[in-house]
Amino acid sequence: NLLDGQKTKLADYSGKVLIVDLWATWCGPCKQEIPHLIEIAKEYKDKGVEVIGLTNENPETDAEWVKQFSEAFNINYPIGWADDEMQSGLTRGRAVIPQTFIIGRDGKVVKHFVGFNPRLIPQMKAAIEEAASAE
Repeated sequence: NLLDGQKTKLADYSGKVLIVDLWATWCGPCKQEIPHLIEIAKEYKDKGVEVIGLTNENPETDAEWVKQFSEAFNINYPIGWADDEMQSGLTRGRAVIPQTFIIGRDGKVVKHFVGFNPRLIPQMKAAIEEAASAE
């Protein structure tokens, strides 16, 4: 489920390179990463790359706050909710956030980043370029 009420599943992005970011509004490193993800979403849109942010917060109680946060940060990509099952499936039980997954057009994870540091951006971009240029 996305913040705007639309339902989506990863299969909807078939044929695209997908960057899935697990994050939360209270997470400091997540806040540092967001401007980079906004930039990546702009820079690679024409190459069939989509960014989606999935927060682990509670859609019942936190929806309004997440919406305000997204607007305040001018987030230009869809924001959705990662339920416990999805989160533990993606993170394989590692509860650290953010976690960023670069998923190729074939739906396979090309690269998985745990935590955030600005030094990771060149590695992220290299993985995106590689995934975007693969047939």
